[in-house]
Amino acid sequence: MPCSRTTILVWIAAGMSVLAACSENPRVVEVTAPPEIVFPVETQVVAPIEVTRLVMITEEIPVTVEVTRTIGESTIETQGIGSMPYEVGPRSGTYGFSTQVEGQGCELAVVERLLATTMNALEFEVFCSRGTPSFNMGYIQGIAGMVGSVAVYAVPKSPIYEESADEPCYLVFDFSLADVVKVTQIGVDYVCGSGNGVYFDGQYERTDASVPEMGCLDPEKGCP
Repeated sequence: MPCSRTTILVWIAAGMSVLAACSENPRVVEVTAPPEIVFPVETQVVAPIEVTRLVMITEEIPVTVEVTRTIGESTIETQGIGSMPYEVGPRSGTYGFSTQVEGQGCELAVVERLLATTMNALEFEVFCSRGTPSFNMGYIQGIAGMVGSVAVYAVPKSPIYEESADEPCYLVFDFSLADVVKVTQIGVDYVCGSGNGVYFDGQYERTDASVPEMGCLDPEKGCP
């Protein structure tokens, strides 16, 4: 196809190589645009325009949780710690927090079990409510392995979500501060067995230092 004069002029003005496609032997010809060339088409100069956009960036941070603790040369499994004899530890009691939202808050009951090993155990139950307007709830009860001031509990997968769940759920209990426990949830709400938008994260303050009776926070059964 013959090259139009307008196309060649545009290529020349841009300082590009011109491909002689209209000949039988196409070749690349380097052409320098002379300053006296006048475009046969109208041009329009547009002033720069500043455009501001709001961009939401979501960053996923991988978290590794050690469920089986290695202490010294021996490895202590968390399985079976619920049946070991124990003494009640000083961190036992009832903890909780609430927010300005009506009905929103969490309550945590714990019994620190001092075992005759290098690992202790934390028996707990925790209840959370999202509050108005949905009042969705979440409840977990279990026994976690505890080393020092930190306990980690692996929430069993629900049979309903076992195939669709992308990740397991963990609850991390940190008792580093006196009369306070910081709970960190690793995993989405439904995998952890709670209602939509209900998470167990938060800083719980001790409201009662007496040894609690387990099962009283269960929203369906209540105290045994």
